Amino acid sequence: MNLNWLLARGFRSNGYVEVANIISERSKAMAFTDFREFYSPESGRGIRGSKFGWATAAVTIDARSHGEATS
Repeated sequence: MNLNWLLARGFRSNGYVEVANIISERSKAMAFTDFREFYSPESGRGIRGSKFGWATAAVTIDARSHGEATS
């Protein structure tokens, strides 16, 4: 999730807004559907911790800083 955030930010700052938006939207959908600490890179399935995760907390903070609803 953290790498996704960095990739989206890099793509966006280099003019690849559409690619950045795809990464951001898919990451948010995954995080808000299955709030976990880690995600499988192959399947996207949530792994470990279901009540809190730093990765999903970062997505929530980023979404809220852009005025997006998180629930």
